[in-house]
Amino acid sequence: SYLAALRAVLLRQFLPVWLENVAHHLSQGDVKHAAYLYNTTVRHYPENTIHLIAVDCSTVKYSHICVIRQHNQWLVTYKNELLSHLNLSVDAQYAEWPVSEFSFHPAFSELSLFPEIIGFIQRGDCSLGPLPEITSSVMAERLMGNILRGKVMHVDAAENIISDITLDEFTRAHEKNGMGKFLILYRRKEKITRILNHYDEVQTGDSLAFFNASGYLEIAQNMGNASSLLGLKTGETVIIEFHDK
Repeated sequence: SYLAALRAVLLRQFLPVWLENVAHHLSQGDVKHAAYLYNTTVRHYPENTIHLIAVDCSTVKYSHICVIRQHNQWLVTYKNELLSHLNLSVDAQYAEWPVSEFSFHPAFSELSLFPEIIGFIQRGDCSLGPLPEITSSVMAERLMGNILRGKVMHVDAAENIISDITLDEFTRAHEKNGMGKFLILYRRKEKITRILNHYDEVQTGDSLAFFNASGYLEIAQNMGNASSLLGLKTGETVIIEFHDK
């Protein structure tokens, strides 16, 4: 399998090494979900951990592979839409290489490229510089007038629903629309009218919305299973409708 082959290559080249698979279940192009898992876990790993993200990694679509260093952690990934969804600090450091400089099988480029870049890191051959400006090709399309449209990107073990709408994105959209009232709309035409801070601010069984510790809009139920009860699953739409009064 893909994962077994990559693990075997890394074990052969970089002993001793500790490998952990965080999210092999993600679909190939789900960059938002991959970014969410990275953003919420990266700070908890030992210093100098090397994180590999192989989501949407076509060498036909993307011409560069890159390294980002922040919080004393390393990230190796492809220069694609993923980068615009990462919580990157202003002092993060960056390096990139054209994939054309390496030899690899086009159907499984990570098997060759990841070990090459890890080798650069271990040998100190990464010439790191400031993070370049990273823009998203899709974020501007999400706010259409007074409508901010997002999607469910993760349902956790407690069936809390995590959307891809960030606090920063919500704040900018709210300010642009006059800082008035808003409705959070989702499946079955249910709605939430407030952003809260804690489950105990609503009655048992009631729904609520809040921005979690990682800055993503979360929909949950106090002492309930939101995903099952509200009928929201990964990939479904969440809308915030802003009103100026």
